[in-house]
Amino acid sequence: MRTVLSLSYRHLPDTAARMFRLLGVHPGPDISAPAAASLAGVRRPEARTMLAELTRASLLTEEPSGRYTFHDLLRAYAAERADSDDSDTDIDQARRRLLDHYVRTARAGIRRTYPGRLTVELPPLPEGVAPEEFRRYDEVLDWFGAEHQVLRAVVALAAERRYDAYCWKLAWLWGPVLKRRGMLHEDMAIQRIALEATRRLADPGSLGHVLYELGHLYLRMGKVTHAEAHLTRSHEMFTGLGDKISVAQVEHGMALLMNQQGRWTEALPHAIEGLRLRRAFGGGATVAYSENAIGWIYANLGNYDEALRHCRRALKLHRESGSRSGAADTLHSIAYAYNGRGERDTAIAYYEEALATYRDIGDPEGEASALTDLGDAQFASGRVAEAKQSWQDALDLVAWLAGKDSQALRARLARLAAAEEAASA
Repeated sequence: MRTVLSLSYRHLPDTAARMFRLLGVHPGPDISAPAAASLAGVRRPEARTMLAELTRASLLTEEPSGRYTFHDLLRAYAAERADSDDSDTDIDQARRRLLDHYVRTARAGIRRTYPGRLTVELPPLPEGVAPEEFRRYDEVLDWFGAEHQVLRAVVALAAERRYDAYCWKLAWLWGPVLKRRGMLHEDMAIQRIALEATRRLADPGSLGHVLYELGHLYLRMGKVTHAEAHLTRSHEMFTGLGDKISVAQVEHGMALLMNQQGRWTEALPHAIEGLRLRRAFGGGATVAYSENAIGWIYANLGNYDEALRHCRRALKLHRESGSRSGAADTLHSIAYAYNGRGERDTAIAYYEEALATYRDIGDPEGEASALTDLGDAQFASGRVAEAKQSWQDALDLVAWLAGKDSQALRARLARLAAAEEAASA
């Protein structure tokens, strides 16, 4: 097999041969033309020419999606040629360009879709790296979807090769997308790799961010004790560093933790402190999340007017920043407050708007939550058949979401079934 591959390889132009070798450095399973350009440190038109030459030589396959892949034997042969024909320095530079490409493209995507996410600092842009850019929200979601398996492999590669700063930063940037898509176990695996990377770096700031992410993940999975422990450690680290905006982030996380436990009175001071710090040291995108958190707490405390005041401010800020996920969460909060005030039709309209947004951005957890509360509002307004459908749709989603308890939904449907049976008797 090596002899056969060698015959094809020897007929390649030097530029295409170099691209082939460097593709052996990529962890797979496939690669886009822009990523290949950064890997080789060339412009995209040149990269596409080289990829086309490799495809014609049957050393590479272009998929209908426009991405490129090759068999594991070809990848192994390409890596073998790189080891023999390229210097360690050249290979190391190629890996760094590759990591830079994915980290910088992920950061560009997160800035557009999750503007409230704290940014990460990166070194100066290396020569030859051209990160991808996004004009629309859906382009970001498409990119993360297409690169899903690659990003997982790249995080592992960064950890294996001890590019620890790239490792944790890519995991940090990818985390919000994984959580919104309900991939909590996968995010947990990625963040644990990042945790080991930050421990090797011995950098309290980096470790604080990963501890926060793990705490938030444990919270989403219903593991409250683990969540509190990680958030507390993160808070201690950022307080020691004097990092006010990161302290604000953890205060927000503590408020979410207490929200989940129904400890509304205890949650409120944390949410207010998070808002105070974000107003002083953050931007409108981060302030919006704290405004919504306070509004949600007030709604659960029965202070619906105060809840709506905060949530309306949050919705305005989310729409200004372009955070569709934040807007969906806030629409949900507004609906909850109106339902608490007994304004069912208004509440249902806001729930339906939130639900449409959750579906549009691919957030099954948000969708399930909105469907549950929408069903409550529909039931309270006498729209029993619609409520039943909303609760059943929510149950179908919750069934495959990590850490989500379906008991409350099953109880709603059981009570409804019992009432229908009694009415027909």
